[in-house]
Formats: sequence, structure tokens, C-alpha cells
Amino acid sequence: MALRTATAAITLTDLADGQSSVTAFLTNENHTFAANDAGVVSDGTRRDFSCSVKVFVGGSEQVFATGSSPQQGQFTIGTVAAVSGWEFLVSQSAGTDVGGGVLKGAGVIYADQIGVPASAIILVPVTYNNGGTVGTFTLELSVNRIQDGAGGTIINLIPSSQIFSADADGKILGSQNNSTVLFDIAGSPGALTYETSLDGSPFIEQTATSDNAGGIAGFDNDASGGFSTGSLPTTATSGARLEIKPENVGDSNATLAIRVSGEQGKDAVTFSKVRAGRAAVYVELEANNPVVFRNNEGDPVTVTAKVYDANDGSEISDGVGGIAVSYDWEWITGAQVFVGNASLEVQTDASGAPLGSGGSPARRAANGGSTSTEVNTNQVIVGPSDIPDTGAPISIRCNVTVTTP
Repeated sequence: MALRTATAAITLTDLADGQSSVTAFLTNENHTFAANDAGVVSDGTRRDFSCSVKVFVGGSEQVFATGSSPQQGQFTIGTVAAVSGWEFLVSQSAGTDVGGGVLKGAGVIYADQIGVPASAIILVPVTYNNGGTVGTFTLELSVNRIQDGAGGTIINLIPSSQIFSADADGKILGSQNNSTVLFDIAGSPGALTYETSLDGSPFIEQTATSDNAGGIAGFDNDASGGFSTGSLPTTATSGARLEIKPENVGDSNATLAIRVSGEQGKDAVTFSKVRAGRAAVYVELEANNPVVFRNNEGDPVTVTAKVYDANDGSEISDGVGGIAVSYDWEWITGAQVFVGNASLEVQTDASGAPLGSGGSPARRAANGGSTSTEVNTNQVIVGPSDIPDTGAPISIRCNVTVTTP
């Protein structure tokens, strides 16, 4: 038990940004290289290929950076592993000469070698920084080689835009343009089929237009400028178009992939929904009694962490409206605060020094709630015996993470 007269000061000045959603995709995720009748892709055709990575944190597009440790507002692309002779590199700076005077911008993926197999899946590792938290994506680049004189038909889908905007809850925002997908066809693909996939789920064939999530809103088979609805056409030529509306992604999904396949040739394009970042949240600590103990006496102080939405000042509570609030109590040194199993009093030794045992960590368990060994609590209790014998004040902070459905 601490015997000295002590002054307990509880401080908290943290301001924590809410985690924004992260979206990443490739601008040219499915590409076909045309080869001659000997199966050789010319250097010019190879150099013409480009694929960029788009990363959005909340509603903000991130900027490519070199290296492997992106700062806030940045993303990096790791080494793209070769697959059976298919080799792709990442341009590290603007104006990279990939041969023949062809220049690529910073962060652009380009083909260095064409492989022996007629197709391959290339994995593109992407690292991003979301409010100080670093995470990774692995994106898939599908490449094919079509040989002239051996069914050499190519279908390329060219979207006008691949992004739709939504609020922080994922609801599609009004007053935004629909996207169009332009067909660029070489050869005779034969009968066409249309398939869609939401959030990476299995592709489902679409035979008619629909404004619902997972649908294709319209088509323009004669490049007349107007879109029609009804049965999707089974034949198309270069200049034909599809219409994709924001509703085709929907409020409950993050991505919509469209795949068009012929008897020969196919291509796919992905549309992503970018959510606006949530406003910051801030936390305040309130004490129910004076925070000064005199002569090792005084009523215990219950310290309550209250979380507020910085946008409108409303209080946020764990479990209300499907919101999960995680509380992680730490001493100002960064050491974990432990609280008693029979109470929420912070655990200290006889001299008032913090203990790293003797109770439960005051933090949310990995499974999202409280367990017998971890307690997600918005309150801790500090008594006069918890003040160090040195007479120094103690400082406790609470890190808060707010997760919305």
C-alpha cells in the first residue's frame, strides 16, 4: 500500500481518426496480347501495355511512392513475381523508358517479358497507409496471348470510369454519372455471354438489363448514343457499349466485376465504390470525484471514457446502433493497464507502481468483446493506494477504436 501523500492527475488529449474504408483495383486487370502466327508478341505490342493501381482511403485517392513503407496518403507496389516467363515490372519514376522510346509514369506496371503459356495470373502486392495503420492487398492481373491464325480474337472492355462514390455508411451518393464500357473487338468472338460478380463472389450470368445490384443497366449495340434495356445482345462489334449505374454496385457491396466472354476472347473490368471517410472521433475522460488524494485518503475515483463524433458532437456508445467501441487503457508509458477481476480498480503493487498482472488487461478481446482474461470497459477505478510512493502523479490514457457496421 502506498503511504505517501500524493496528487493523482489523469490526463487525456488523444484525438483518433475513425478508420476509413480502403479500396484498391487495377485499371487494366485483364489484358490480351496479340501475337503473330508464330506466337510471338512484338516488342511494340508488349510496350504498349500499361496497368495502374488505384488506391482510395475513404474518398481520397492515394499517391504512389517508392519503397515498402508508405506514409499517410501513399501506397507502394511490391515486387511482381514472374510466372512461367511472364515478367512485369513497376515504373519507379515518371518518364521511365521501357524501350523504343516508350515512357511510363510512376507506379505504372509494364510487361518486360511475355511467357510461354497462353495465359497467366500475375499477383500484384500493394501496401497502403490508413491513418497510420499499414495494410496490404494482393491484386490479380490476368494476361493472355492470342495467336494470329489460331482463333486470334480479342475483346477489350474500356470503362469511362471505374469509381462510384458513397457516404461513410456505403450508401451510394446521388447526382453522379453512370459509367459506360466501350467494346474494342478484333476478329470474330462469336456469341457473347455477360457475367457479373459482387465483392469477389462467383460470377453469375446476366441475360437481361437490370438496375439492381449485380446487374447491367443498359446496352448500345449500334453506337447510336442511346442505351436500351431488355435482353442483352449476343453479338457486338467495336463501338458497342454497356451502361453501368451506381445502383449496380449497390449500398451493400464494395465492388462489381463485369465479364464479357465470346466463343473466342474475353475481358473483364471491375467497378469500385469509394466511401467517404468518417469524421474523427474524440474521447474525454471524466472523473466522478476529485482527482487529488490527501494523506493517502479519499474516495476512489471512477474514470469514464466518453467517445464523441467530431462531426456533430453526438456521444457514441458501444453496442448502440450496431456500433462497436473498443477501449484500450494504458499508462502514459504505453504499458497495459490491468484491472481487478472483482472490480475495475487499476492494479498496482505496494509502492503504487503499475502491475502487468494480477487481474485482466483493460482492453477489448480479439474476438470483439470481453473474455475472462480481457475486459472491454469504458471505466477504470483509481484509489489512493494506487498512487506511487514517489508522490509523482499518475497519467492514464485510453485509446479508442470505433467500428461501425
